[in-house]
Amino acid sequence: MAAYWPTATETPQIATYMNGISKIAASRTMKQADWNNTRVVSDAVTDLKALKEQPGKTIFIFGSAELADTLAKAGLIDEYRICLVPVILGGGNPHFKPATEQVPLKLLEAKALKTGGVILRYEPVKTA
Repeated sequence: MAAYWPTATETPQIATYMNGISKIAASRTMKQADWNNTRVVSDAVTDLKALKEQPGKTIFIFGSAELADTLAKAGLIDEYRICLVPVILGGGNPHFKPATEQVPLKLLEAKALKTGGVILRYEPVKTA
């Protein structure tokens, strides 16, 4: 994303948004990020737990099944948004890492897009 959005011209509104928002890069090796408004954290659970306790906007995770898995296990995921794209690739990376337990999800919304894709919103079901 950091290589694409700063020079993206096909979708100027999205590029402006992506370049303008605050971003966090979770990394075990990277110490600094060159993309504007980006800070690097090495302990995502601690840093995002603190961030969630502050007033503010929604936190999104883009394209990291490993980070999502780490945050889900820490109980930091409030909602999953999954975009189902009508293309069969025949391979690729799974959305979720293997788990020892099932995590039941409650459907909040299913929204069809003009492209044929579907945005699915789920929340984890709290178990007693």
